[in-house]
Amino acid sequence: MEPDWENLEALALGLILDKLEERIDHVWFGAVCKNWRSIAKFNHQNQQFRTHVLPMLMIPRTNICLYSIPAKRMYAFKFPIINYKITCCGNSHGWLALEDRNHVVTILNPFKNVAHISLPPLNNAYKSSCYVVKKVTLSADPIIRPNDYVVLAIHKSSSLAFIKAGQTCWTYYIRNCLFFMDVMFYKDLVYGVSHCRGIVSFNLDLDDPYGVTIIPTNNVVFHGTFKGYLVKSLEGDLWLVKRDLSFEYNNYYTICFQVCKLEFDAQSGKVKQMVKLESLGDNVLFVGENT
Repeated sequence: MEPDWENLEALALGLILDKLEERIDHVWFGAVCKNWRSIAKFNHQNQQFRTHVLPMLMIPRTNICLYSIPAKRMYAFKFPIINYKITCCGNSHGWLALEDRNHVVTILNPFKNVAHISLPPLNNAYKSSCYVVKKVTLSADPIIRPNDYVVLAIHKSSSLAFIKAGQTCWTYYIRNCLFFMDVMFYKDLVYGVSHCRGIVSFNLDLDDPYGVTIIPTNNVVFHGTFKGYLVKSLEGDLWLVKRDLSFEYNNYYTICFQVCKLEFDAQSGKVKQMVKLESLGDNVLFVGENT
């Protein structure tokens, strides 16, 4: 007898799906026949698939391409906005943040059939014709919480700006000796890496859009020339990636990377200590100017 591949039992098809490491393989799986498509759709709707897979990298060529790391292959991708006078300044919860020459930030989800969200222009204090946003991150997915999310941006001046869903202007938070390299929403607080103050944490009081409470972090301060990145591990912990730099011949050179796990006080949320990691376990880190 020839095997009846089309009408395989749901359990067998589910096991096959679980072995597929790339999202594009799931699409091809669902294209085999109606039965396979229904199984793939059911598994995705019930989150019965691998959540921790290697990301596809977005390559800015003439046309945007997606690069598969395991397959070492490029995939053509139709980008929702065709405008080469934009720059990507972050991604969060599946949304990309784009800034145009007028310093208008647009957030969009390239894989969902949802409307783009255009935010008010950011203040261009230096009258620069270049881009003024270093990084944008979101507190929540606008699809899930359309009226209850916050957009946080690091300005070129290394100060912070934030705006809540529905607001018509940005709120700017500028304080001496706080120049931010990275920020992240983590467990209802904002954590940032500051050039001068090390790790700092914020509580954004959204009832008072001008109220920002800074939480001390028990003097977690760094020395020397470095860049800091905040990343969330697969286990849900917050890590600091510290990149030590040397300045020679008018250029910065990377000396080494250190990765530390941040441990918090359960009640106050402030950082108690940093524990240097000797191994990343099953984690793979991607660090850069965005997310």
